[in-house]
Amino acid sequence: MGYYNGHLAEHGHYIPSTLTDRALPDKTVGNRLNGLGEAKVRRPSRMFPAPGDKSHPLNKWLLLWAFRLFTSTWRTGFHMILDLVHTHIRPRRINPRKIHDSPENFTRRLKEYALSLPDVDIIGITNMKEEYIYQEDSTAPFKKFKWVVMIGRAMDYEQAKKNLDGDFTSTVAQVFGGYEKSKKAAVQIANWIRAQGYAADGHGGFDAAPGNILMGIPAAIDAGLGQLGKNGSMLSDKLGSAFRLADIVTDIPLIPDAPYDNGADDFCLSCQACTNHCPPGAISDSKQLVRGVEKWYVDFDKCAPFMSEKQGCALCLTSCPWSMPGVAGPLSAKMLKRRQRQTTAS
Repeated sequence: MGYYNGHLAEHGHYIPSTLTDRALPDKTVGNRLNGLGEAKVRRPSRMFPAPGDKSHPLNKWLLLWAFRLFTSTWRTGFHMILDLVHTHIRPRRINPRKIHDSPENFTRRLKEYALSLPDVDIIGITNMKEEYIYQEDSTAPFKKFKWVVMIGRAMDYEQAKKNLDGDFTSTVAQVFGGYEKSKKAAVQIANWIRAQGYAADGHGGFDAAPGNILMGIPAAIDAGLGQLGKNGSMLSDKLGSAFRLADIVTDIPLIPDAPYDNGADDFCLSCQACTNHCPPGAISDSKQLVRGVEKWYVDFDKCAPFMSEKQGCALCLTSCPWSMPGVAGPLSAKMLKRRQRQTTAS
């Protein structure tokens, strides 16, 4: 065991560094916070401590991970600083002269504006739901908003996939650059809504304060951006799995999108790519019970040490066949046609 970096042992077992081991004294804390094995349905617990919260069980590990990220490459540190800048930019004053229009027109105009931004590739809308809010944030101010607008920004796959050859610095710059730029776009979209005379806030990236972070993946699924994959991330038939999410909460009149089946679940049942490419063996071939729901789940306590020591890792994103440019759409169509044939035959 090294002091700063760990190593892989036999059978895919990862031995974390002494520093990581001390930062994660409880080796089951992540799975317990996530509710692995729990039969009762409940909202998730916060994995990220609120600013100043020294009692959170993952506080030391997250501080260590943030330090590793910030010092891993100047590009990552640059994006982390910009992310904090976006967080503290004063939002545009809400226009006192509220513009009145139909929900259909507002939805069309909002999407046109969002997709005109260089850092937005997909967008969807869903109703605010209690299940998107961490159980510790029951009084979160964004609960008052009616709508959640989810946006996605693609990562540069050619740069991101360098982790498959052991270059994690290029990948982490894509991951955290994606977080920073998608949050920047969320703030821009929120300001566009405020210019129409309605309240809105944009979140994403490293937001951690209560009321500034919600469960992005469930909201993105409900907003029609894709489905949950075996790798614990979204699978979009437009962007694959190598993309970043951000959100805007608002009360402007809108029309929600609907979740849809893009065949990703069928594909993940038979695909072994992310499972085979996960060095610490954190990805299971079967769904697991998590807070009362059978779903794909990545073992946090196996993933976290390796991920933090490999600058974010992201091997499960780049190894996913759906992430390769031009592949996700045809794969989605293929899986849906296959299911239709099987249904017809039965």
